[in-house]
Amino acid sequence: MTTNADDVWRLLAELIEAQKETERVIKEESQETERRFREQSEESDRRFEETKQLLQRQSEESDRRFEETKQLLQRQSEESDSRSETLGERRSETLGERRSEMPCDQFKPRSQ
Repeated sequence: MTTNADDVWRLLAELIEAQKETERVIKEESQETERRFREQSEESDRRFEETKQLLQRQSEESDRRFEETKQLLQRQSEESDSRSETLGERRSETLGERRSEMPCDQFKPRSQ
């Protein structure tokens, strides 16, 4: 079979069309890849922001609970100090009353 100029031109035209189709497919796939990448990046950014906000809320809640606990402990400490003072005063009063009820000779040294 002999190849003439028309066959060569026809083959070249087919080759050019095939190359154009290949370039079109590559361009479409590239655009699709870029679109997916962009969507994934946006989704990652959105999740990151959600996580950041969640951690911020949890941190604020932890700080609030810590402060509440600190205040509660402070109040309990103050109440405990107040009770201790009251008990100390009552003991002093009770001991003072008991001393006044005891005969004085109990405090004198015994002769041997």
